[in-house]
Amino acid sequence: MFKFLIYVKTQSLEDKLLENVRNFEEFSETVERKFQSLDEIIKDNMGSKLEKQKGRIMEELMVQLQLPNLQRNTPSEIQGESRAVTRNPMKPPTFDGKTSWLTYIKQFEAAAVANAWSSSDRTTALILALRGDASDILQTLPPEELQDYSKIIKRLAIFYRHYRLKNYKITLKLSSDWK
Repeated sequence: MFKFLIYVKTQSLEDKLLENVRNFEEFSETVERKFQSLDEIIKDNMGSKLEKQKGRIMEELMVQLQLPNLQRNTPSEIQGESRAVTRNPMKPPTFDGKTSWLTYIKQFEAAAVANAWSSSDRTTALILALRGDASDILQTLPPEELQDYSKIIKRLAIFYRHYRLKNYKITLKLSSDWK
């Protein structure tokens, strides 16, 4: 009789465990879908902001093309004043993988736009800004991808999206273990 009660109790616990595993998997899938939709929203928003920045840069270039001998001059110099203002280049922050990737890439892009970097300049600056585990990802890229800014960004975004999801799953598991 005692063995039967233990068997019944064990079965009940196994059933609950299986149900919890199914619920966790469904929840994980829901979280992943939400991350994907957030990524799409962010890409859409960044795209429109980048288009606005591109328009501003194009306007600035047009002004510079119309006044080729006054390259990077201030409005006061254009009016004849001799006071020159030089802008210091903005240094992008470093990234070691411990902070949010989305926050970092927004800051990096802001520095890139402010410095009017080309894609090649962005690639070089990004490679130099990576530290620790984040720089180790570069070793997994084939040499031709190390020259392609968009491919480096894509690889880092994919890695840190999965890294964030994995850490989130571990946190959920640990919190459910303590209940």
